Amino acid sequence: MLSAMKPLLALVCLLLVPGLALAQSPGRAQIGICVDPDRFEAAQAAGFDYVETNASRVAALAEPDFEKLAAQVAQLRIPVAASMSFIPGAIN
Repeated sequence: MLSAMKPLLALVCLLLVPGLALAQSPGRAQIGICVDPDRFEAAQAAGFDYVETNASRVAALAEPDFEKLAAQVAQLRIPVAASMSFIPGAIN
């Protein structure tokens, strides 16, 4: 059970920690975009302040794929500050 929750816990950490930094920035509004991980760099290059990703897809990743995603996120200059779709589409 614990090993099944490890990716979800890591996802929450990846998503919340940068978000806390954004929440403390007074001034202008932050503009983000919801994209798949293969578009993170494009969003960064386009000038967005943060990216948002699909939580269900991230939670479904195998451990090696999740580690690859975590490394990709660590290299970004903008945070993954939000997520969406916590409930998989298969659940009606």
